Amino acid sequence: MKRNVLILFLVCFCILAEAQGRRKNQSAVHAEYGYVMEKGDLSAGFMVKGGYSKVFGEKGFLGKVEGFYQDYEVSYFDNQILPYQKYGLNVNAGYS
Repeated sequence: MKRNVLILFLVCFCILAEAQGRRKNQSAVHAEYGYVMEKGDLSAGFMVKGGYSKVFGEKGFLGKVEGFYQDYEVSYFDNQILPYQKYGLNVNAGYS
């Protein structure tokens, strides 16, 4: 079992290492999905995130845009349940 986990980790690491290139005009698309398990006062829920990134020119300037959404509930006093929904847009720029 430990061997299989190690092989899976190495395969994922190698794929991620390739994805980190910084060549001229390179772009990338990414997506993530997560599930929040029920624990204590927190009910089960999910989150999703997707985005696009691009390298500008040969100097290593980077830009990234991503949108996200989260949806779950929190139990509160007197058996009240408060819905928690969060959504938004992230815009990042940098140099590498």
